[in-house]
Amino acid sequence: VWLRVNKVAAPCRPFCGFVTRVTEAAVVKETLQFLDDGRRGFYCALAQAQPVTIVVGDQVLVSRP
Repeated sequence: VWLRVNKVAAPCRPFCGFVTRVTEAAVVKETLQFLDDGRRGFYCALAQAQPVTIVVGDQVLVSRP
């Protein structure tokens, strides 16, 4: 299945607190910086509408132009 990236899932303070279970400002700042630029993930959509099941453990391959 082909996916198209709609946008980067930018990290936010609540997500960083959830991931680290810490609310200390320095830790949140470090986590925000670490998860930036797509490390948190991406919002994607199917390139063509079709039935598909994606599960944990599936491989993702990146096509370079």
